[in-house]
Amino acid sequence: MSFIQGDWVKWNGYGQEPACVTEVDHINHAETPYHIQFDNGDACWVAREEIFLIGQPSDVVNSPSHYTKGEFEVIDIIEDAEVGYRLGNALKYILRCEHKGNKKQDLEKAIWYLKREVENCK
Repeated sequence: MSFIQGDWVKWNGYGQEPACVTEVDHINHAETPYHIQFDNGDACWVAREEIFLIGQPSDVVNSPSHYTKGEFEVIDIIEDAEVGYRLGNALKYILRCEHKGNKKQDLEKAIWYLKREVENCK
């Protein structure tokens, strides 16, 4: 199991206090890819086998985890690009395809919206 930003976990090395995964970096922190932070401000990088999941992000309506990867939320990128409905949906599916668990389906949906956009350019 992999963890994502926003997951609530417990770390074997810190008693029973819950922590939030604030960053995931498998490149620069290959041995300890999960940055966790506790309510008191303490933070550290830990390995997968040192933590266990106790909860998912609480705001699945306003900020679902597959929309909040990276520095910006998908909706902010789409609004900033000032594109229409079809292109906005294509962007949405492309930007979140790596994080939802069904990359092929999301990319097929993006292609569907792109084809509709091309058809309407005639």
